[in-house]
This record gives sequence, C-alpha cells and structure tokens, in this order.
Amino acid sequence: MLDHIYRQVILDHYRHKRNFKELSGENILKVYYKNPTCGDVMTLFIEVEHDLVKKASFLGEGCSISMASSSMMTELIQNKSLRNVFEDLIRT
Repeated sequence: MLDHIYRQVILDHYRHKRNFKELSGENILKVYYKNPTCGDVMTLFIEVEHDLVKKASFLGEGCSISMASSSMMTELIQNKSLRNVFEDLIRT
C-alpha cells in the first residue's frame, strides 16, 4: 500500500511540477547540475534573505524521478535556514 502512495506522489510531482520556473534578482543563488550517466539536467534557484530560503524553484529536463524529486525538494527547503538545508543534505 505504501508503494502505491509513493508512486502516486512521485507521479503527481512529475505531472504537476511545483516551483518550475526561473527566479531572478539580487539574492538568488543558482546551481546547475547535469547527471553524466543519464543526461538529466536541473538548475536550482534559491532566493535567500537573512540566511533563510524564502523561495526555491527549478528548471530542467529528465526522467520522472529526477523531476519529481526536484519538485519535492523545492517545497521542502522553503522557509528553512541555509544551515538546516545543508545539514539535511549531509545526513542523506
């Protein structure tokens, strides 16, 4: 049953990507990543204000898993401190 729920969440994020847009402005951090093994590409945009991720978005092309995980990530990191985001990244 959990497998079905996880599949539904992944497919929903793939079909209806959240925060799929470019952010621009002074306080925008931009990170580009290309997976050399499969060719998926993603650019992450993070608007930072006083060490807080105010907005996060992405643009890219790739498989359903990479696009869904990028969509989920942008939702998870918003309104977190950069320190918490990096600590979470190191733990995974």
